Amino acid sequence: MVKKITKLESIGIIDKLVCRTSIPWTKPKYLAIGKELLEYASYFLEKKRIEKIILLVKKENTVAKKLYKLIGFKFTKMHNKKIENSIIEVWEKTLTYFN
Repeated sequence: MVKKITKLESIGIIDKLVCRTSIPWTKPKYLAIGKELLEYASYFLEKKRIEKIILLVKKENTVAKKLYKLIGFKFTKMHNKKIENSIIEVWEKTLTYFN
């Protein structure tokens, strides 16, 4: 569920894109769904002339990080706060405008 999308200068923030389910997200067909959702979000934000997407991810969430890397996100730094008692990483993707 996408709770809100905010435009902060030219940075897009997707707040609370959460999938809570017992589905094993490591299976290829479920990773494909996650990939498609993130690619659509990137396309949507690009059309809104957003320059960059920032994601926060738990350090131990290797499946999500593998997916983010696959579609062009890069680790940039450690977040300065914990979320749900977990260490958080910041990942970013720079977008190019559609003309």
